[in-house]
Amino acid sequence: MRKKIAIAALVLLVTIGSRGAVATGTARDRRATVASSSAPVDRQAGQLSTNRHWAFQPPQRPSAPKVKNPRWVRNPIDAFVLARFEQEKVTPSPEADRATLIRRLSLDLLGLPPTPAEVEAFRNDKRPEAYERLVDALLTSPHFGERWGRHWLDMARYADSDGYEKDTIRPYAYLYRDWVIKAINRDLRFDQFTLEQLAGDLLPNAAPDQMVATGFHRQTLTNKEGGVDAEHDLAVLRLGTREELGRVRHGEGADQHQRTGPGRRALTPSPDAGSRRTPYRRAAALLRG
Repeated sequence: MRKKIAIAALVLLVTIGSRGAVATGTARDRRATVASSSAPVDRQAGQLSTNRHWAFQPPQRPSAPKVKNPRWVRNPIDAFVLARFEQEKVTPSPEADRATLIRRLSLDLLGLPPTPAEVEAFRNDKRPEAYERLVDALLTSPHFGERWGRHWLDMARYADSDGYEKDTIRPYAYLYRDWVIKAINRDLRFDQFTLEQLAGDLLPNAAPDQMVATGFHRQTLTNKEGGVDAEHDLAVLRLGTREELGRVRHGEGADQHQRTGPGRRALTPSPDAGSRRTPYRRAAALLRG
């Protein structure tokens, strides 16, 4: 139970901290801070904005615009595209041939070119929904998770070795990589996707795969060089994990990192002295815990 309470506190701290709040003051002050953290923030002024930003509004389905050439429209999205074309006085390009279409789709969705047999099969598919069938087939390919999972793995700083001068191989790193790929292929909801990586081992009756997901926290560099201060290195690892968590969940902290190699980010101070203090202040609260 104490572990669950601790992880809940961690999530709350990261959520509040990523919006610029610091958990200090009286209980009433903290409740007010949490209540105000959902309001849009003016980053330049550093104050809560009174404007209603579009990102905080519930989505609404707009009506498709009227166009001069409705025959070109095959779905509602086409209407918006063509309306802008007509506004800019641009004529749409002719439809691409089948070989070009399957190449574009395959490279976009899988990161791989189609095989000659796949191109020939698509060319010979005369059904009206041939294109839609091709999209569905590519979305069910295991290569889809490999193509799109690598973007998350880059954000998580995944690598098969420790980094630094020793750069020791991590023989079981692939387990976390494969978990990400499989999660995307089975269309795991984003909230569950991140929850299992944050605290999969604390879920009731956690499955082995959910425990593997917490490998997210072990993607930091490991310094095994001689003369390393173990306590300082541990603090750097914890700070890096907190920064990465805030960055992938809340889009914050990117200016606190610098690339040091494929899939690697090392913590570096921001050039802005004013923005440098807050992340370390938040991390100090985590390190004390």
